[in-house]
Amino acid sequence: MSGRTDDAPTPDDHRDPSDLLDEDGSVNISAVKSVTNGTAKPVSPETCATARELLVDGLTTAEAAAELTIGSTSVSRHAGGDCYHTTDEVDHPPVTYERGEWVIDDA
Repeated sequence: MSGRTDDAPTPDDHRDPSDLLDEDGSVNISAVKSVTNGTAKPVSPETCATARELLVDGLTTAEAAAELTIGSTSVSRHAGGDCYHTTDEVDHPPVTYERGEWVIDDA
């Protein structure tokens, strides 16, 4: 069984195409498979903000991903603001990893 569904997409199924790419811009086969198999879930502005908060509070990207049930790559991208959410939608500023900890990005 493939786990695929024939259900029509809903407006909540929006994904940014960059979510399917690695940091170097190449296609992330794992991300494509998760979308194809229906296991990927869109990240809401609230989850984006929570990911940033969890990282600043000291969690690793893997720990935050497990708590939020999203991929660690999504956590990293949303943490730094490399996502489709506007600053008005997210209640926490982007963060960056400096000297072994996540801090608010002042740039």
